[in-house]
Amino acid sequence: MYANSYNIRGDHRLGAKDSIFGRYSASNNDNTLPAVLPPPANDTSISSPNAQSVAVSETHALSGTRLNEFRFAFVRTQMLQTASGVRRFTEFGVKGAEEDPAITGLPTVPITNYTSLGTTGPGDLPIAASGGGNMPIDKVGRIWQFIDNFSWVRNRHTIKVGFDIQQVSMYGNVTNSARPQFAFNGVYTQNPQARPGTGHPYGDFLLGLTNNTVVATRSISEIRQRILQGYVQDDWKLNNKLTLNLGVRYELSRPFVEVNDRQSNFLLEPGQNFAKLILVKDRGQAGLDRSLIGTDWNNFAPRVGFAYQATGKTVVRGGTGVFYGRDENIGIGRRLTNNPPYFIQSRFISGQINPSIVFKDGLPANALDPAKVANPDVNAHPRSFPMAYVMQWNLNVQRELPGSLVVQAGYTGSGTKKLLYVNNVNLPTPGPGAIDVRRPIQGVGGVFYYAPLVNGTYHALLGKVERRFRAGLSLLASYTYGHAIDGGKSNNDQNDPDPPNSRDLRLNKGNSNYDVRQRFVYSGVYELPFGKGKALLANNAVGSALAGGWQFSGIFSTQTGQPFTVSMATDNSNSGSTGRPDRTREGSLPASRRDRAMWFDLGAFVTPSGFNYGNSGRNILRGPGQTNLDFSVARMFTLGERARMQFRGEIFNVANTPQFGLPNASVGSAQIGIIGSVVSPERQIQLALKILW
Repeated sequence: MYANSYNIRGDHRLGAKDSIFGRYSASNNDNTLPAVLPPPANDTSISSPNAQSVAVSETHALSGTRLNEFRFAFVRTQMLQTASGVRRFTEFGVKGAEEDPAITGLPTVPITNYTSLGTTGPGDLPIAASGGGNMPIDKVGRIWQFIDNFSWVRNRHTIKVGFDIQQVSMYGNVTNSARPQFAFNGVYTQNPQARPGTGHPYGDFLLGLTNNTVVATRSISEIRQRILQGYVQDDWKLNNKLTLNLGVRYELSRPFVEVNDRQSNFLLEPGQNFAKLILVKDRGQAGLDRSLIGTDWNNFAPRVGFAYQATGKTVVRGGTGVFYGRDENIGIGRRLTNNPPYFIQSRFISGQINPSIVFKDGLPANALDPAKVANPDVNAHPRSFPMAYVMQWNLNVQRELPGSLVVQAGYTGSGTKKLLYVNNVNLPTPGPGAIDVRRPIQGVGGVFYYAPLVNGTYHALLGKVERRFRAGLSLLASYTYGHAIDGGKSNNDQNDPDPPNSRDLRLNKGNSNYDVRQRFVYSGVYELPFGKGKALLANNAVGSALAGGWQFSGIFSTQTGQPFTVSMATDNSNSGSTGRPDRTREGSLPASRRDRAMWFDLGAFVTPSGFNYGNSGRNILRGPGQTNLDFSVARMFTLGERARMQFRGEIFNVANTPQFGLPNASVGSAQIGIIGSVVSPERQIQLALKILW
């Protein structure tokens, strides 16, 4: 792995009232990422993320109280990712996949409880690196941005007005499921009369009986979006004790369009176009514009804040505001560009008796033919597509104490509305037999509805003690007690299974995946009081040379664990969803009985009888907490009158404390209850030498 980065900046003063600066930055990376198993079981992957950016700014003083700043920026990012080796589809008898010589290696073959076979991307690395099984891939993002900010100080008012205009484009040439996925979970080696505890995923693999198979064409598209944002803000100092911050922001994000109109939308609104796939060229019949969804025009975001000097050493602050988001986290897979006839994805979900795909027979000949494909997956976006937003509020009190200490206590909260969520609305109700014939909408497979379906809340109490840097010492300690609740995961969270019943998302409400109830962080910096400019040995050359210039710092953090959901290894409801068990009791274990070999009470979760979803909720149990200490020591040396050299040694995870991940929570898995991963590396030590002149 290697990474190179470059930065060039220039500043120039044009005159008494004008100054400009320009900056160019670039980074080039080339990472060869090892897989878990040797080839051909897994293939080494090569990931090359690169980026370039340009920024220019001009600042003009119109008068002593008025200032204008104009900025221009351009950012380009690219991700290239390939798999080493040759194409092995024919060699291993894989039939029916897209004949693309660029797709080397093998399909992805996940086997429950085992390391996945095929070309699946890198294994667990001690150093975080970008890479996945979606190879080959070429993704390019570009942003053009123009910003202008005007400031005017008038009496007790500081008024700011500005705008931000952007054009965002994203090009994607990605494999997705063009490298087919053949999954095996043990359902066909179960005893049909006593499914729980029977069956073996590897047995299904040896028989070639898949429970889920996905195949697609390659996805190639370029989408563009224009964004217009403007604001006005007034910081109003009413008197010597009270300042108000009043403002409003407007954000207009036009929906993405595909530059060649290669996209379509599967409409779900009632009417004559219900369950129809509308192409851009046919948008008139549905009353849609080129983007095939509506523009959200009413995104006004007010902001109100205050600061009150209660006493000479006590300040009360508070505020509230509305902040809008966009749909930037959806990725390529669920955009309207990934719809027929431009993109075909077929999903073969097997019932519990007869598999839809037998591995040795391969995929059906019509699996990727736009004219003949049966039950392709489709993406559906609502005609009305509002932007998600969050309402935030906070109130805190800050007090200065003797000894350069400042203490702060407060409360913060937020409410998120209209969060975008992908929901497969075409899953059948539980029951026996083939899945496709029981879908509510016939002629298509999964209907992935990307819409504002989820809300969330967060409340927290905060405490902080700070000693600002003085006499060589600074300290900062903070504590948070909070609770986050929402109705579903984000699109990129792979640790939270989808709800089994897509028709009642209320049952999916629970602790957020990032809900950490308690967190404490303590950090500090201490400079030894020896040497030139210090209290001790300031004029002692020998003492200064030995003891001067030393600095010690550290960060200690500890937090409670994150929540997780107990699910089923097999689809007990036979609806094509990830099932959940029945919960018979609370499910947690006392600390004295809990370890990484048995983290929760397995007997509290049982397989539902018949074809049922199960009653166990989302994110009802918690994984292990995290505790960590980082420490560094540095020494500054003087090299003549203008140059200095710093030597620094840093130790991360000083105590080498394992930071365990979440346990296996899949009922029916042989590894259920076992924690088999860590979320951060073991102890690491690094040394650095820096020269400043």
